[in-house]
Amino acid sequence: MKDMDETTMAHGGDIYGKKVKLDFSVNLNPLGMPVEVFEAAKDAVAGASFYPDPLQRKIRRDIAGRLGLDESFVYAGSGASDLIMAAVRAVHPGKAILFEPSFSGYEYACRAAGCEITRLFTDEKNSFAIEQKDIEGASSDTDMIFVCSPANPSGKAAGDDVIEELIKTAHKKGAYVCLDESFLFLSDGALTASGRGEDDAKAPFVSEGFSRLTQKYDNLIIIRSLTKILASPGIRMGIAIASPMIIKRMAEQLSEWNLSVVSEAALEAGLKVIYETDFVRRTIKAVQRERAFLSDSLKEIGFTVYDSNTCFLLFKGYADLGDRLLQRGILIRDCNDFRGLGTGFYRTSVRHHEDNKELIEAMRGITNEL
Repeated sequence: MKDMDETTMAHGGDIYGKKVKLDFSVNLNPLGMPVEVFEAAKDAVAGASFYPDPLQRKIRRDIAGRLGLDESFVYAGSGASDLIMAAVRAVHPGKAILFEPSFSGYEYACRAAGCEITRLFTDEKNSFAIEQKDIEGASSDTDMIFVCSPANPSGKAAGDDVIEELIKTAHKKGAYVCLDESFLFLSDGALTASGRGEDDAKAPFVSEGFSRLTQKYDNLIIIRSLTKILASPGIRMGIAIASPMIIKRMAEQLSEWNLSVVSEAALEAGLKVIYETDFVRRTIKAVQRERAFLSDSLKEIGFTVYDSNTCFLLFKGYADLGDRLLQRGILIRDCNDFRGLGTGFYRTSVRHHEDNKELIEAMRGITNEL
C-alpha cells in the first residue's frame, strides 16, 4: 500500500490534469442536481455584496424544524469536511479510534489536532462495515471514535443496534462518537417505512437517521453532507447535529462567515427538495436499480464485489484496471491508499444507466485483452 501523504487528503474527483470523459470516482446522486438548487444558488449571487448571517439564524431554524430539534442542536458548514475538522477541534481529543478502511478526512483532522490514532480493522467478510464484535475494541482508552454508515469505501451500513451500542459504550467511557451520515439520503435506509409505498405520489418520509439520539447522548456528533444527495460538490453544504454545548464549541472553531450566501441558499432549497418532494424516493429507486446492474455485471466479469447499501460499490479487480480505464477516459477510485485494502481494490459510483453500461463495456474490453 502506498504511504498516505499526511499533508493532503486522498479523495475521488481528481479530474485535474487528466483526460476524463466519465468520472466514476465521486459518489453523487445519479439523478443530478435538482433544478431548484441550481436556481437558488444562481439567484443568491445577487446578494454577494452582503455578508452572510454569521449566526446562521434562518438556516439553523430550517434545519432544526426538519429534524424536530431545537436550533441549538444544529449548525451548517461548507461541506462535511469543514464540520469534521470543527468537531475534532471542539473536542480536542488526545486519542482517537478509526475503523479502517475509512475516509481519509478523519485522519487528516486528527493529525491537524495532534491526536494519537488507533486503527481498528473491520472484517472483509462483512464488507468492512462495523459489527458487534468491533465494539469491544472501541471500548479501549480513547477520547473520540469515528464511524461512517454507510461505510466509505464499501457502502455497507452497520446495523442500527450496533451504532447505538457503540454510542452507549462510548458514553460510559467518556468518549465522543463522530458519526458520519454523509450517504444517509442515498442509502437503502433513507426513507421510513411510510415513505416506501409504490402508490405514494410523493414520499417526504425521510429517515431521521440517528439525529434524535443527540438529545439522549451528549457525546454524539452527527455529520451529514448534502452535496452528495444534491449532486453539487462545488457548492459546499454540510450539517452538524449534536448537543447545544458541542454545537457551540464547534461554531467557535469555524470562521464567522463559514457559510457563503450561495451555499446557504442552495442548502435551504435542497432541504425543501429532500423533505417536501419525492426526490429522495426517486433517487433510491434509481440507485438500487443501477447498483444491482453494476454489481451483477462486475461479478459476471469475474471481479469480487462487496455488499453496498448506497450509491457506490467496492470491488476487487486487476492491479492496473484503473490505469487501463483512464486510457479510455474513465476514472474510478483506486483504493490502494485506503488502510486495510491494497492493490486491486477499486470503488465505483453508481451513475445513470448509459454511463454504467459504458463502464462495464470498457471493463469487458480490458478483460478480453488480457
